[in-house]
Amino acid sequence: MYMAAGGEEVTSEATQDDTHFGVWSSFHERGMFRGMPKSYTVSDGELVLILEALPEQDGGGYGVTSPLEPQLVTEAKTIEEAFAMARDAIQALRESRQRYARRIAEIAAAES
Repeated sequence: MYMAAGGEEVTSEATQDDTHFGVWSSFHERGMFRGMPKSYTVSDGELVLILEALPEQDGGGYGVTSPLEPQLVTEAKTIEEAFAMARDAIQALRESRQRYARRIAEIAAAES
């Protein structure tokens, strides 16, 4: 169970095409009149994600980003997978930033 932007709960079974339209319609949608993919803001209480519906001809699912982690970009087939992939991407970003910070420190120490 996840929270939609409007504070309503949504399960992973809810999709744009099924009977949960009322829940989905409360999500933040942008670009729907310009031919752009619909965008949904969801949270599991820890992460806030923006899910953009991907075209079926590209395999469907969601493009996943986060307003709180601008470098996070991934894809997923389901809401559960979106959160799992986001957590994995966040961990990879943290590790990369730590390696970068160590390298910067090594360079600064070598220049001293």
